[in-house]
Formats: sequence, structure tokens, C-alpha cells
Amino acid sequence: MPPPVVLSFSSQVAYGHVGNSATIAALHATDCTVIDIPTIILSSHPGHGPAATLEIPAEKIDGFVDTLAGQGRLDNVAAVISGYFCSPQQIASVRKAVELVKSKNPTALYFCDPVIGDDLPGVYVPRLVAQAIKSDLIPISDFILPNLFEFQHLLGHKVSDLHQCIDAARENFKTPVLITSMPVDDATRCGNLLVLSDQAWLCTSPHLDKAPHGTGDLLTGLFVGNFLTVGSYETALSYASGQLNAVLKISVTAGSDELVLSHLKNIPFPPDFPPAQPV
Repeated sequence: MPPPVVLSFSSQVAYGHVGNSATIAALHATDCTVIDIPTIILSSHPGHGPAATLEIPAEKIDGFVDTLAGQGRLDNVAAVISGYFCSPQQIASVRKAVELVKSKNPTALYFCDPVIGDDLPGVYVPRLVAQAIKSDLIPISDFILPNLFEFQHLLGHKVSDLHQCIDAARENFKTPVLITSMPVDDATRCGNLLVLSDQAWLCTSPHLDKAPHGTGDLLTGLFVGNFLTVGSYETALSYASGQLNAVLKISVTAGSDELVLSHLKNIPFPPDFPPAQPV
């Protein structure tokens, strides 16, 4: 069997590991072939200070997609991932790309990471981008991967505990939802909550106050890559959470201000990590 092919749209950095620069590493580590199209290129993530940037116009994204399609490169795409966007026009281009991929391979899945913001600093994308993600991408998604802040933004209200999140996910979205950065009863830990129509699963790990940026992007790539190779959402959650936990331990021990991904391919598979627990 050839490796699964994943088409990924997001930001890219010259230095560090956020956006596609984290997602691609995760997909490669899970033995996927990656076609990556940036929405913006930055010198580094803004947490390091002002960055040099190059925004990719929507028509350039269309050109990449059309050229790749003409070469037959999109015929066997198993999954599409989207992350950070600069403009609603880019979102329209990616929606067309998802529709194109699905026309060539009806079993292809679209994983939407609705990059909108976080607890601090709040919403950090333009208002029209946040609106277009909700109106144009969420309805065509097969899977949604928000952090808790983004989940609540999509809902339009806050939720206070795991069971409220589970109920809200099932009531408001027609697809499975993986909510990251979930607070749990133990304040020293945080969780990744996977909500399916008939079951919910939780993986928890130690909370780190100074975790490097890019953990959500890395988890998205690990989750999608593991799902495509093992075929189970529950198992993919366990493997991805364990691999992410291992990377964070390595990064924090090294005192790095970026994710240390050089050991990612060598993390035991499955990793030495508690499996997902039913909620």
C-alpha cells in the first residue's frame, strides 16, 4: 500500500515549528506523503517579536492547486487539512480545493483546524476570516479540531465542563470534534477531548505553563497521520497525545523556545502513554 497523501494549507515559518512547519513534520513521522501549500510565510512566529511576512494571494493558491491537479498529484489525496488563513479569499480557494479533491476521491476527508485565537490574546485573525471559517469551512468539514477558545467562539457561548462540551459538540456540529486545551478536574493536567456521535474519549497530560508554540498544529498532524494509518479515531487520539507529550518533554528539558522535533520519528509507536479513556 502506498502511503496516504495529505494536502495541507496553513502558515509556514522559516524558523521554528508552527503551522505547516509543525503539521508537515508530524505527517512525515506518521508515514504520510504531504503536499503543503502555505497561506503565509513568516520569518518566525510572532511570539519571537515582529516577523517578516509574505502573504500568499488567493489566486496563487488557486494556481498551485490547478497545476497540481493538472499533473494528477491530487487524484489520490486521502485527507485535506486547513489551518491559518489571512483572508476570506484564501478560504474560498481552499473550499474549492476541498471540493476538487473530493470529486476525484469521494472517500477523502477534510480536517478543519479553525485557527481563530486562544485564551491569550483572544481572537487574532481578521473578523471576516473568523466569520468565513464558521460559514464556509465548518459546514463542509468531516472533522473539526479547535482548541477550547475556538470551540466556544464557534458556539457563540462558553461551556464550563467536559459534559457540556460533549453535549454542545453533538448538538451544534454534524462531524466528530477534537477539542484541545481542555481543563480537567486535576488542575495540574489538561486534556484532549474527542467527541463522536455515540462516544467521547479523553487523553490528559501534565499542564505546562511555558510550552512552545505550535502544539495544536503538531497535534493536528499527528492525529490525522495516525488516523490514516491505523483507521481508528480513538487509537489516533491516544497515539497523537502520547507523541505530543513526548515532544513537549524533550522540548522543555532542552530549554527550547521551539518544539524539538528531531526525535519525533523515533518516539515509540505506540508511545508509552496512557490510552484514551471513555468519558
